Parts: sequence; structure tokens; C-alpha cells
Amino acid sequence: SPSVGLYTSSLGNPNLGWETTNSLNLGIDFELLSSRVSGSVDYYLSKTHDLLLRESIPSMSGFTSILRNIGETQNNGFELSLNTRNLRLKNFTWTSDITFSLNRNKIVHLTGQDLNKDGKEDDDVASGWFIGHPLGSNFDYVFDGIFQQGDDFSTMPNAKPGYIRFKDINGDGAITPDDRKVISSSQPDFVAGITNTFTYKQLSLSAFIYTRQGGESPHSSLNPGTNFYYYTNILDVPYWTPQNPIKTNPGINYPNPLGYGFYQSRSFVRLQDVSLSYDISPDMLKKIHLNSLQVFVSGKN
Repeated sequence: SPSVGLYTSSLGNPNLGWETTNSLNLGIDFELLSSRVSGSVDYYLSKTHDLLLRESIPSMSGFTSILRNIGETQNNGFELSLNTRNLRLKNFTWTSDITFSLNRNKIVHLTGQDLNKDGKEDDDVASGWFIGHPLGSNFDYVFDGIFQQGDDFSTMPNAKPGYIRFKDINGDGAITPDDRKVISSSQPDFVAGITNTFTYKQLSLSAFIYTRQGGESPHSSLNPGTNFYYYTNILDVPYWTPQNPIKTNPGINYPNPLGYGFYQSRSFVRLQDVSLSYDISPDMLKKIHLNSLQVFVSGKN
């Protein structure tokens, strides 16, 4: 029989308040070479405190997280916009629009706690927040190749040939949770785009190329230990075998005992938009009583 009921799905916080951001922006707009080159340059710096973030809490409370005003972050970045008229002839023109931007984000302050009494404010490992590093940091063991037959397994006694080898960061001779560190960030180093437009009489071709460079994210499909029978049939990737002793990917039966994230670069260059168009001449349109008519074909990604 169906039944209707109520339950508390989230833990309330009566002390929630607003986030506050102080920011500085310096910008220049310019035109050069009789307006053949124009654009703008901006630099910004902002600091936000009392961020509204969902913090992990012990599940014995009945919940796994709570929304709090916590900590302080800093963002600074640079943005460039450039418009150029590269060529202008009687029946042909070529123009370009260029954009470039980068942002650097880091956590400046969290809760102020120093539970290990080392004189430094503690990171919040459970929530994935690390002071001095950006939001979206990847905290994990450091990949150090693949164990081969005949290797020394003393740092990971339960490992076998074909298992991932990790670096002993603290030098205690064993791989433990203390060997984890911030290894990368999901944020890009920069993003950029360029649109080139070529026009010959009534025919016009426009192409937009977009790129994102830098940043890594975990890719679960590369992890055979998550669901062996499912994930090993998704991607065409090489696996370690005694006959194929590669140093980049583990064996197909790797159980991933330490929960490594299998990080992959998020960099790419993409031809994002292309459009070819033709404007019907006004003389031809007079017969059908139209002011303008354009025929075009376009493609994305």
C-alpha cells in the first residue's frame, strides 16, 4: 500500500548570511591604426568572504553536509578582447575577433581551526578545500608508473605486477593516506577564441575556433576497479599485461584499492562554429518584394 510521510532532508542553519565580495577592476579600451585594431584589456582582483558552501559533517548527525558561511577566497584574472580588420579590398574583406581570459582562484581562509597544533590553519580534506589552492582541486596519491615483474613491492606489500605505483611523499617506506597531496586543479590555465570572417561580394564565411588549456578531472571510465565488466568495454585504452608491460595504464584486473581518481586533461581545441552564407542581391529581390534574403549553411562542434 502506498503511504505518505515527511522527513527532514537537510540540516538547517539559522546563522546563514550573505556572501560579501570586494573587487577592483582596471580596464583600457583602445583603437589603433585608424580603427583597424580595437579592443579592451581588463585586470580584476576580487576577495569574497563568508562564502555559502556546503561543508561535509560526520554522518552520525543524520546528515552528510550543512550549508555554512565559511572562509575566504581570492580571484584575480586578465581578459583581452581584440577586433582587427586584416584586409580590405574592393570586393574582399577579412576580419578577426579574438578573446583571451585567465583566472586564478585560491582559498585564503577556512574555519581557522588548527587541530594538529602545527601553527597552520587546517585544510578541510573531507570537503575538498585546501588553503592556498583553488576550489576544485584534485587531492590524491601521486601516480608513479606501473609495477612490473621483479619490482620492489615493499611500499605496497599487497600490490602485484600491473598495479599502479604511487610516490612515497613523506618517505616513511609505506603508501598511506599521508602520501596524498593536491596534484592538480579542474580549473583551466586559460581559455581563448578566435573568429575569422571572410567576405567576397555577397558570399561570407565565418569560422570560430575555441580552446581551453589546462586543468584535470577524474575520469571514472578509465578506472577498471569501479565496475570491471562495465567500464572495460567503454574505452579503447591499452592495459598492462606481462607481454605488454606499459607504464601508463594498469592491468585489466586492477581493483584500485586506494580509490585513485584516474585524472585526465581537460585541454582541447575545437572548431566550434562554421557558417557559409550568401546574401541575395537587392536587384533580384525587388521582383519578389523583399528587402533582404540570406541563404546559409552552418555546423557546430
